[in-house]
Amino acid sequence: MVYGGEERRDLKEDFASMQGNHVILNIPQEEEDVWLECTSQTDPFNYLGDFTDNRNVLLIKPDGGKIVKTKAYSVLDNSRITACQINVNESGNFNANVKRVSKGVHYGNIYHLMRQTQERQDLYYKNSWSYLQNLQVSPPKFGNDRENQIFIEELTLTGENLVTKTGSRILLPLNFLVPPAYNVPRVNSRKLPFEISRGATYKDVFSFSIPSNYKIETLPESLSFTSEFGKFELKIESKEEDGERVIEVVREYVVEEGRWSPDLYPAFRDFMVKVNTSSNQKAVLIANN
Repeated sequence: MVYGGEERRDLKEDFASMQGNHVILNIPQEEEDVWLECTSQTDPFNYLGDFTDNRNVLLIKPDGGKIVKTKAYSVLDNSRITACQINVNESGNFNANVKRVSKGVHYGNIYHLMRQTQERQDLYYKNSWSYLQNLQVSPPKFGNDRENQIFIEELTLTGENLVTKTGSRILLPLNFLVPPAYNVPRVNSRKLPFEISRGATYKDVFSFSIPSNYKIETLPESLSFTSEFGKFELKIESKEEDGERVIEVVREYVVEEGRWSPDLYPAFRDFMVKVNTSSNQKAVLIANN
């Protein structure tokens, strides 16, 4: 017996009562128990996702019952890795080949997309990346590795106005896809603890092919910061690939799971403000002539 839902809820251990709103199946094993979601015809074997993960449940046995914990997905388990090859011209029009690999809880939140209509898939991506202007999305290719619980998306994006032009220079934003950071409001006298229920790891690689009649004038410095709430690292460098000048951006963003006292809320807000601010990094390109 379990309380199912995206927001984790434990059964109370110190009070005997009818609890829970859902039932899953437990198969005892010597090393690690297997958990099965029997009401789903699409979930992979031994996959729980964020509906029933990491919470106290009542294990019902022939000789009685006991409270146990379901499978937990670690910060590394919950990973999303994205690679983007982006071509941009001086007018700001762009096309990008995107490959994204989702694991852990991210897997369960995305693999259903492959069973949606193309119209709904198109709407999903346009809502997710609504900050990319006049975004057009090619029909995506999906790969669903059910055994290893890995979901792969491959698609092509086109759009406009990616850059800002000022005279002979253009400003190129380097965080092509914005990281999924929390928007944390300022609170001067918070009374209650706060919690991040699931940690996650995001790694993105953006490779920008710049217009042939432009060269790099300045690049932002790489940056890195760490706190008990997570870490953020942004590496920026220029490379020569197949005779073209390429700007490569590698971004790694980790959010830790945990529960913290109210007095640490300002520090958490500062961390998230830094993550959000990093999305404003831009390269300055100047015309060759």
